[in-house]
Amino acid sequence: MGKSTLLEIIIYLLAKQGYRCGLMVNDVATAVRLASLFCHKLKIPAAPVLGSKRQEQLTKVYEPILKSDGKEVIKGGMHPGWRWFSPVCPLLALVKSEDQWEFGNEPCHKLYQKVSIAGNDDDDDWQESDEKYTCPFYYKCPRHHLEHDIATALVWIFTPASFIHTRVPRQGFEQDLTFAEAVYRECKFLFVDEADRVQIQFDEEFAPDEVLVDASGNSFLNKLGLNIATIYNSDRGDMAGDRFVAWTSAHYHTQNATNRIYHLLLTHSKLVEWLGPLPFTGRSLFARIIRDLVDPPNITVSPKPKLTRQQLMEERRKRIIEADLAPTEQRRRRKQMMDELDGFLQYPLNRRRGGELSDLALTILIAENDRQALTEIAPWCERWLETHNISLPDEAQFEELIRNLQFAILVTVLDNRLGFLVDNLSDLGRVMNLHDLNQDLLHRPPRDFLPVLPESPVGNILGFLYKQERSNKKAGKLDYFRYVGVGHAILLNFPKLFAVDGWEGPHTVLISGTSYAPGSPAYHINIKPTVLLQPRTGEAGIAESQFFFSPKQNREANYIALSGLLPTKRKLAAKEMVEAMCHSVRGAENFLDRVFQDLQERKQQQPQWWNDRDRILIVVGSYEESEWVASILQSRYRFNVNINDDGIATLRRDNAPAHLHGIPRSEIRNLQHLSTQIVVAPLMALERGHNILNAQRKAAFGAVLFLNRPMPIPDNWQSTVQQLNAWALKHEKDSNLYEEAQSMLGNLTLTQVADIFYQNAAAEMVNLNYTAWSFKQLTKDERSVLCWTQLVSIWQIIGRLVRGGVPAVVHFLDVKFAPNSAIGEQDSEITSLLVAIIKVLEPCIESEDVLARSLYGTFLNALQQMQQRNLNYD
Repeated sequence: MGKSTLLEIIIYLLAKQGYRCGLMVNDVATAVRLASLFCHKLKIPAAPVLGSKRQEQLTKVYEPILKSDGKEVIKGGMHPGWRWFSPVCPLLALVKSEDQWEFGNEPCHKLYQKVSIAGNDDDDDWQESDEKYTCPFYYKCPRHHLEHDIATALVWIFTPASFIHTRVPRQGFEQDLTFAEAVYRECKFLFVDEADRVQIQFDEEFAPDEVLVDASGNSFLNKLGLNIATIYNSDRGDMAGDRFVAWTSAHYHTQNATNRIYHLLLTHSKLVEWLGPLPFTGRSLFARIIRDLVDPPNITVSPKPKLTRQQLMEERRKRIIEADLAPTEQRRRRKQMMDELDGFLQYPLNRRRGGELSDLALTILIAENDRQALTEIAPWCERWLETHNISLPDEAQFEELIRNLQFAILVTVLDNRLGFLVDNLSDLGRVMNLHDLNQDLLHRPPRDFLPVLPESPVGNILGFLYKQERSNKKAGKLDYFRYVGVGHAILLNFPKLFAVDGWEGPHTVLISGTSYAPGSPAYHINIKPTVLLQPRTGEAGIAESQFFFSPKQNREANYIALSGLLPTKRKLAAKEMVEAMCHSVRGAENFLDRVFQDLQERKQQQPQWWNDRDRILIVVGSYEESEWVASILQSRYRFNVNINDDGIATLRRDNAPAHLHGIPRSEIRNLQHLSTQIVVAPLMALERGHNILNAQRKAAFGAVLFLNRPMPIPDNWQSTVQQLNAWALKHEKDSNLYEEAQSMLGNLTLTQVADIFYQNAAAEMVNLNYTAWSFKQLTKDERSVLCWTQLVSIWQIIGRLVRGGVPAVVHFLDVKFAPNSAIGEQDSEITSLLVAIIKVLEPCIESEDVLARSLYGTFLNALQQMQQRNLNYD
């Protein structure tokens, strides 16, 4: 019995005793499936907690859950969970089609009466009454079945997003609460399944990010511009609304400022160098310009000794911490100059409040070229420097200064207008299509959590980050993000989160098979586990598993690598890899045939472990890559037995367009009923939460092929956030951070302590943004973080194949897993991810760490046995 099944049994027993329980799961489909299980089969009042975008959620759960109830819909089948997605609203029959509303936008509590305008005898002249009314159908309305069920349910099942963002319905509480607050007050128990994954999702909820512009053409502003173009195919009747006119104006200024900013970034390398790897806003850029003027940096011309990456990190940390230790007079001057700019920084396009700088901003937004913009800025800059008695630098430095000012002005405009655009974007869903637009930035974390959530260690920021593309120095990526708090602190502190209000929180149980990963800031939960579940037969499976390093060669006899390649080259390499797997020499069996034959032989020798498991899982990097690999595989591979066109399938998102072929993610659990023998899936899509079993309740897959060496995306903002959050919680009580300052200043004030903590966090962020792109260039600490994080993902995938205590066959195909071993030479932790994982696990397993030995001991043993085959290391 797995941990998730155990959870369901415990919740059933507690609910039978009258205790209200909350259960947090990974996705909407799982929430609906479990709520239906409790409510309709076990007769326990239960309901899923869903957000307002009910139509979008319906697309995720229709095929795997609601499409039938043991029989086809055309034969009369109707899943009882349909009541939670009913689109029926009695008022819609009285409303014109163009005015009809979607889920979440119903006027349930905003009905009004028409009253005649005083003094006007015209019977057709009416206006809305000031008083608003609740719809008389509200408490019986089919569209609100879910809210009714939530109010009476003993089991609430939610996702991390609905736990944080969804507010309780009016039927449940008089107060306006998030479901997190409602769970805290109303539930006796809270169970969090796959808690380490939830920890990551909470961090993402409080630090959402979006690519504004990049070389792909699929960025946020590109898609938004295409979507708003539909307005120009209409009669522009929507322009009658003031809010709509304001939004389109903000959109124009946002796109205009972005175009000019991106132009500067692509054409001026010195500007990119000046920005560095740190996030920036209009305010931070002006502060930096002023700091460089008042307290110019010392520029040394003597050659510096070559430093290691570790030494460079320490140099950067020291430089950042010392930057804010300027004398008092210099800090006073900097503050005075910043205060004078405050009106512009808050209202950059308001001439009355922003003054001369706002005039300048409006002028450079219509400048025909950079030279014209700089010509406008130069006189203002000269007067500004003269006013503050700052001597003019030489001509080259002055040119660089006004260029930086131009950039800072444009970023200030973008910062202001993009904020307005994003905050009001959801209101435009009625007049433009937003479905293909990533709306993470729109779902800002509710302010309810700010008093109880540790703020971001680098301050609550909403800003930008620019990174050059490795492949093309003439292209780059401009990110926009919010970072308001340490998200996973909610999870770790939930039982006492709202104790200040006098409420006693629920007993909180966190469950995961990989939440103990001491080197991973993403997956490791910094609470020592108190219960260890050890299945009777589970260990036998992985202990008998065999791992193989099986690099493939292309037609030129070169070993094939996917990891680290640019998208276009990686696509070609993936095609070569598939062709190599399907290639046979003089009629001999190809690699895939040999894998299937191996599974057949194992079944004959040990049928209790291998019967009905002749299926292969191919793991790739993304959904797009899985579609590409599956398409090549379908054209190249021929089964030795009669298998129909569904023999090879790709995993697809639950909300993917219906015309796409493949198995929906939430339907993969039903693989035993399909004729599919090869499934191609992204690593992160199947790493947890899916029991993919055969008819004997054993793992359906017998073999897994890791097509590429998993590596994090370079410059990934979420990876930076995870490591910063882990750093903040680790050092929140670390007195060593303040020893040097105490020796100089004596007892520190609370403000000084906060400043020092911030400076150290900012230095940590800079170093994280300088993390190497190449595995070989990683420092020891960076390598440890990467190995712990990747081994959890790899181990979770292998965990799908050992369900029911059965062994698995694992092949690592990308030569980058162990490049030296492929050519008969020796690998080390510096060259090979597999060897590096072995080296980080060995000290934990060999120590007295019972948890590490129980969780990863047999996994390590299977990796070490590869040394007897072709993994060469010392």
